[in-house]
Amino acid sequence: MSSITEVSEVLTEVLNKTANRLARETDVIKRVRNLNGADFAQSLIFGWLQDPDISLEGLCQVMGRREVALTASGLCQRFTPESAEFFRRILEELSAHHLRAEESVPPKVLQHFQAVLLEASSIIGLPKELSVIWKGCGGHPGASEGGVKLYVRWDVLTGYLDGPRLTDAKNNDRHSPFEASEIAAGALYLADLGFFGLPRLQSLMQRQGRVKGSVITRMLHRTNLSLRNGHLLALRGVLPRKVGEAREMGVLVGKTARVPMRLILVRVPKKVGNQRREQIKEDAKDHAREPSEEMLYLADWTILLRHLSLAACSPCPKCW
Repeated sequence: MSSITEVSEVLTEVLNKTANRLARETDVIKRVRNLNGADFAQSLIFGWLQDPDISLEGLCQVMGRREVALTASGLCQRFTPESAEFFRRILEELSAHHLRAEESVPPKVLQHFQAVLLEASSIIGLPKELSVIWKGCGGHPGASEGGVKLYVRWDVLTGYLDGPRLTDAKNNDRHSPFEASEIAAGALYLADLGFFGLPRLQSLMQRQGRVKGSVITRMLHRTNLSLRNGHLLALRGVLPRKVGEAREMGVLVGKTARVPMRLILVRVPKKVGNQRREQIKEDAKDHAREPSEEMLYLADWTILLRHLSLAACSPCPKCW
C-alpha cells in the first residue's frame, strides 16, 4: 500500500466483511442478533484508541453509536479466549497488507543493495492471567509474568514493512520469527544488539552467497576476537583515541566458529558516552544486576561488525 486511499480501503475491508467472517470462524459471535464481528471489532479498537483507559460502560457507549445495545456485564462476558483469537486473526489480516512508501527515495550509497532491512522488536506487558498464553520475561523484580513481543522488518529502500509477528515476551531476539532465508541475497541487513549471535550471523552470511550484500551488527560484549594468525585481539589496544576517529580491520569472530568479519571502531563524543553509560546502568538495574566495568568503559566507542560477501569485497591483504 502507498496511499491513504489504499490504507482506508484495506481497513474498511478487514474491519467489516473480514471481521464478520472471522467472528464466525472463531466462534466469538455464535448468533448474529444486534451484534456482529464488525461491531465488536470496531467498537473496541476505536474505543481504546480514543481512550486507552476507557471503562466497559464507555465501550458500550461506543457500541451505541453503531446502534448496538449491550450492557457492561454483557460486554465483560465476551472477553474470552475466542475473542483473543478473533483479534489476533484481525491483526494477521491487517499485517498481510504490507505497508509501502509511495516513492522510493534511497540515498545513493544504498542503491547498490537489493534491499536495506532493519529488524527490531518491542515488548508489551500483559496481565499475569495471560501468562499461560503469552509468557513474560519474569526472573527479576518488576518483570511482568505475561507479555507479548512484536517483531518487524522494514525495508528502507521501499518503505515495505513486514510484521508484526508475535512471540512470547521471553523469546530471545536471536530466535526471531523472521528466518534468514526470508532475506533476499544482496540485501543490507541491520539489527540491534539483542539479535547478535554467531549461528544467526553465519546463517545470514551464507544467505548472501556470492551476491553483493552485507550484514552489519553491533558487537556483543565479551565477544571473542582474534587475528588471522590466531592471536587474540586486545580490544583496548586498537581503540581510536580522538573523537570522530574511526578504525577498521579484519578479525575472526568467535572462539571456535572464527567467522571472518570486519571490525569497525568509532570514538564518540563524551556526552554520547555518558548517555550510553546511564542507559547501561538503568538496564542493569531493571534486571537486578551490576553493569560490568568493561561495558561502561566501551560506551565511549561505537563498535560494529560487518560482513561483505565475496562479490562485494574479494579477500586481499588490505582486509587484514
